[in-house]
Amino acid sequence: MNFIVRTLSLCVFFWLTSCSEEPANRHANGYVEAVQFYISAPQAGWINQLNVTEGQPISEGDIVVTLDDESQRLAVSQAQAQVAVAQQQALDLGQGARSEEIASTEYLLKSQQATLEESRLALERQKELLAKNLTAKSDFDEADARYSVAKAQVEQTRQQLKLLKLPAREHQLEAARNTEKSAEQALAQQQWQLQQRTIISRNSGIVDTLFYRQGEYVSPGTPILSVIRPESTKVRFYVSQALLSEISPGQAVKIINDNNDQRQAAITYIGRQPEFAPPVLYSNQSRAELVYLVEATLTPASGLRPGQPVDVYL
Repeated sequence: MNFIVRTLSLCVFFWLTSCSEEPANRHANGYVEAVQFYISAPQAGWINQLNVTEGQPISEGDIVVTLDDESQRLAVSQAQAQVAVAQQQALDLGQGARSEEIASTEYLLKSQQATLEESRLALERQKELLAKNLTAKSDFDEADARYSVAKAQVEQTRQQLKLLKLPAREHQLEAARNTEKSAEQALAQQQWQLQQRTIISRNSGIVDTLFYRQGEYVSPGTPILSVIRPESTKVRFYVSQALLSEISPGQAVKIINDNNDQRQAAITYIGRQPEFAPPVLYSNQSRAELVYLVEATLTPASGLRPGQPVDVYL
């Protein structure tokens, strides 16, 4: 009877050992990770339209956000008018219409002087508000930049008017060409500023998180949303030194999530230096062991999200 009991006990022990040790040795806890990039606002402004939602696939070149652009459109219109005036001046000089070109330049100078005065008053207001911490430094800088541009334009037109009254017409024509070129460059700059109000994606991916909503105000460089690259999805897990010799790059591993869904992944990286298991994967068995980092790449259609915990079976 004792022999039978001992025999049964040994059978149960070996059965439990074969059922528990092997899976434990071939199992690791891991988590999903993916390359993530941010789409930020190049300029400050209010979000007029947010064209994406979380989980939505986007492609390179898609318009994801548009900011308010009334001020930029007005600046483009003004720059276009400046180009038209400069072109007309150059044309008049070529035709020898001295009286008309002088009158046109004087009109332009008056207009620019009025703009300069408005810019000066706006700058003074911003300076007073900034001293009382009632405005943002970026608003003051913008007012200061507009004043500097207006001042430079007045000085340039004033010099142009002087040249128009000189007897040497070649100098007049050269100045008109320079004015036209300067106006065209200013127009190109304003058009570029307007284009920055339309924010496009420079990569394809899946929208992960929206940090702002339509109608909210964003500052320059502020991330509006994050996007993950599905093709970069991978699982990071750690193995003991005993298993290190049993794995190699390209080897297939089985990934199981909390819903018991199974997926395949291929090992792409094996760490060379041992380290302690990170806190997120601590357990009573692993917290004092040195382990090696292993990464396995998933297919883009795996459906797993970054940060999701998984079980890895070798």
